[in-house]
Amino acid sequence: MKKLSPKFFVIFKVAIWGTIAIFLTLVLVSFATEQSTRGRFGLKYIKDLFSRECEAEIVRKQEVPPDNAQVIKIEWGYGDVSVSPTDGNNFVVVEKAAGKWQKSDLFEITNANGTLSLKQGGSGRNFVTFFNLRKRCLKREISIPRSFKGKVYVKFSSGNFEIAGIEAESLELRMTSGVVKAEALKSGVLLIDMTSGILDMSGAFSEINAKCTSGIMKIQADEAPSKMIFDITSGTASISIPENEGFTLSQSKTSGSLKCEFEVDEFGKYKNGSNQYAIKVTSGSAKLLRKK
Repeated sequence: MKKLSPKFFVIFKVAIWGTIAIFLTLVLVSFATEQSTRGRFGLKYIKDLFSRECEAEIVRKQEVPPDNAQVIKIEWGYGDVSVSPTDGNNFVVVEKAAGKWQKSDLFEITNANGTLSLKQGGSGRNFVTFFNLRKRCLKREISIPRSFKGKVYVKFSSGNFEIAGIEAESLELRMTSGVVKAEALKSGVLLIDMTSGILDMSGAFSEINAKCTSGIMKIQADEAPSKMIFDITSGTASISIPENEGFTLSQSKTSGSLKCEFEVDEFGKYKNGSNQYAIKVTSGSAKLLRKK
């Protein structure tokens, strides 16, 4: 094999650094051009660029008649979504955006066969382009009529999800990553499937079935559910329930830790043992706590 000469390496280095210099020049030109039109320069812009906060403006507001909808499905890739009750008769969807958003980022809204579907059309990913230093920011506010008592299905890849004051027959939440803040909920069945992220939830639930592959899960129940199943593969989960008439707890631990603040006997029975609970921990930790 022919040995490369020192001259080759010098030319190679010059070519690499020259390419980097051209790239940085284009970035700076783009930065100066865009910010001169906005009147923003310096560290504040750089901070805003990488911040999750954005000054989103309303790009669409739509009221959707219930039309006997018994199920509402909300699905998106990236962005923030908040759900709250309304005294009105219609579902209300307010979508806000900033940066290089596209029409396909907005919800595709359909209401047919008893199901109201809100599904994001585009990829919904937050991004920064090389030659246009702008990011896409998406926020949605969904209002559900208090008269709705059907099923709520939520699925998202990343972002923030907030839900409060909703009463439903069932609530199903599937998340890949992100942050969930939920409070003052009332649901017959609560189903959670989270891959990673942070979940903080409180409310009254008749049954809870939760799976956590990674991340942090915290649930505070206003009343003791009749049935609970938790499957923790990795991560941390804590479930707080108030004093109750009793339950039977089935515990399975491969590794990690599992703690119960209630005084169960050798068979996992507490008081009359009527409610049925099962907690499985493969890795990580799980706690069944007594709600203060």
